[in-house]
Amino acid sequence: MTETNSNANSRTTEEDVQLSITTKTSKQEHTAAVPYTLKPVRDHGEVNSDGTIAYRINSGVKHNRAVFVSNQPIQTSRLFELKIDKVDDSHNSSMEFGVCIYNSFPDDIFYEGDGFGKGSGFWFLRDDDLWRDFQTIGGGYKLNLRNIQVDDKVGFVLHPDGTLAFLYNGKYQGIAFRNIPGGVYALVATSGKCVQVSITENVGKILQQKSPDSTVDEPFESFSVKTVGNNPVSVSRMRAPYGFDFVNEDTHPKMKEVYNKPDDSINEFYVKTEQALNPLFEINQRSRKGYLNEKDLRTLIGFSVNLYKTHNNPATRVDPISNDHMRFITTSVELQSKLIVLFQKNKQLPDNTNTLPKRFQQVFDLVRPCFDNIKDMSGIVWTGSTSEGFAISDNSGPGMSYVDDEMDLMIPLAIAAEDPHNTTCEEFTIANDVPRGMMEEKEDVHKKSFITEMEDIGNRQQRQECPTFTWRPSVHSGYVTIFIPESLQSYTSLGFTKHLCARSSSGEMLLTRSKLLGIQEEYTRGRLNAVQSEITKNENENEKDEFKGKLRLVQEGPVQTISVCYESQEPGGSVLQFDQTVDVAIALNGVNWPTIANSWVSRQRKWPQKTTVEKIIADGYHIVPKYYPGGKGIDLEWRLSFSVAERSLAHTFTDQQRKCYMIFKLLWRRHFKEPKVLSSYHMKTTMFWLCERTSPTDWLDTKLGERFLDLQNFLIHFLQKRNLPNYFIPENNMISNIDAGDVKVILVKVQNVRRQQIYSLSNLVTPSTFFFSY
Repeated sequence: MTETNSNANSRTTEEDVQLSITTKTSKQEHTAAVPYTLKPVRDHGEVNSDGTIAYRINSGVKHNRAVFVSNQPIQTSRLFELKIDKVDDSHNSSMEFGVCIYNSFPDDIFYEGDGFGKGSGFWFLRDDDLWRDFQTIGGGYKLNLRNIQVDDKVGFVLHPDGTLAFLYNGKYQGIAFRNIPGGVYALVATSGKCVQVSITENVGKILQQKSPDSTVDEPFESFSVKTVGNNPVSVSRMRAPYGFDFVNEDTHPKMKEVYNKPDDSINEFYVKTEQALNPLFEINQRSRKGYLNEKDLRTLIGFSVNLYKTHNNPATRVDPISNDHMRFITTSVELQSKLIVLFQKNKQLPDNTNTLPKRFQQVFDLVRPCFDNIKDMSGIVWTGSTSEGFAISDNSGPGMSYVDDEMDLMIPLAIAAEDPHNTTCEEFTIANDVPRGMMEEKEDVHKKSFITEMEDIGNRQQRQECPTFTWRPSVHSGYVTIFIPESLQSYTSLGFTKHLCARSSSGEMLLTRSKLLGIQEEYTRGRLNAVQSEITKNENENEKDEFKGKLRLVQEGPVQTISVCYESQEPGGSVLQFDQTVDVAIALNGVNWPTIANSWVSRQRKWPQKTTVEKIIADGYHIVPKYYPGGKGIDLEWRLSFSVAERSLAHTFTDQQRKCYMIFKLLWRRHFKEPKVLSSYHMKTTMFWLCERTSPTDWLDTKLGERFLDLQNFLIHFLQKRNLPNYFIPENNMISNIDAGDVKVILVKVQNVRRQQIYSLSNLVTPSTFFFSY
């Protein structure tokens, strides 16, 4: 099992808690250790003759689960430990291990395993989640029972102060529960991959606690670190474990909102279903012997009718593909989305997308000198997931690399209008002769000035003092070629036409994307050392409050990506490593709505509203220097970009739509990132297509699970067709260039997740170690 670094785990470090087998005589030692044994309390469970081995029968049956309790109450300060004898890796879910107040279950108490049950007086660990009375009250525990293997040992100790802690292979994992009453019994469900356990020889040995943990603690610890520009930034770290037993619910109501009281009707439904299935099992056994009586037939008919009603009732319907209860899927999506709100608290919808938040502005101010050949940044456009409110930070821990949100910026330099003739460009043949500018002047050898010259042309275009660039569609839908009409050529210098342009065999002059990017990359890379030197100079002048930043340039397609790497120390002395990225894309402003996207304006839809469509058309589009992957237009092809439109669409999402998409995006991050077929942009596009085909009434809280499954169904359909259409230009198949074998691998992954909803959703959201204030 791979253990996680539990940082401030359980409010106490292993140095603070000493667990040892007592050898000296003590008052407690005179109390003889109880020879614990187990007994089954549900079907499908059996024990050996002396009650020290417990196993589930017919483990190959998916829903077979066995539950056992100890015959004897648990003694405080004494170890109860089980050895994992047998597992079945064809199952994915976790065993459950803890305590309960029952030695046998009364008629009104039900517990089946897999978190299903009814009643109170139960505390158990499932995966790394903490459960009390069949409700998740927290998580992030150091031990994850899903990862157990054969010969592993899992145990627990109940301390005299009512706290309970688990052990894994003899190693203390920290406090899991508090306020456990005396006289409880051990509880284990051999569900999921766990098939057989046995009581170890260590059971009953005394474990002493050196110092008790505090009863209630703050869920976050806060401190300040120096980041870009030597500015202090407030940082909070979520403690782990987290949940009800670790916070004061009155002072932290947000936690209470996340872990609210579950709907008991779900468990009631499962209780009734189990009660109905038991007679059917007996009927099935009799039918195999060749006879059924009239009573059995009436029972079967009645159950079939009830099953039909159950399937058509939204409150009790079961997803036929995953066989998971729809309400459970809805509840899981709801819980995971609440955790995002709680843990990713700085990722709310931006109030003003025309102004960078404080922290982003600090980062950009640091790298701004790398782009000082671009004089005017007033028209900069903030795009991407951070501007849409969909950013999710990667998890991290002390001493581990932390990747903050990417900051996506677009800098429009000039203006381009669609060629009114709207002819599609074929593959171009570039002439070998050097194009000549129309102005007679000495060539400017400083290539950086050509970017500035293009910016100056753009300023004159805005003042309507010179013509715009023109574009025509290329052979690849959504991609275009930029032309410099003769009326504009008189405004360009000799160096501009030589270093940024190319001439086709038919004599037309074109703006090359590759040369433009090459010049800007060369300039940015050259400026990087000077900016880095300035940072180092500031560090030496003020060593106590230095910002030890390192800049790194990464050229990725149409953007210049600068990685800002730095370190800072947390109060405990651990080094925090940060890697914040700034993506800067040079672009052109598009004039009027492109003809190729007119179908998006006019097609029938349920979303977005007409006012949103009108706003998007008014805001326009951009053209970025990105060629079609796998095509031949590496020098001349540009791509139509609707980033601003996508931001506007994202801001129209309802709370339910935002929840659904964020969990869908996390699903991609966890399960679909490799091989590199799908990106987060593909996930967002899938969401747009679903929203367009659904009405507001389809997005009620009670239907959240259904929409989440719809997203997966849409994605599966796109992958099966090997066609994921761009939302604005459906003719642009965004995965047409992807290897068919890789698409098939991802398709299988998506289909497997679709068949295993509860498993795939479990632990999808975990708390980011650090949060930043904007």
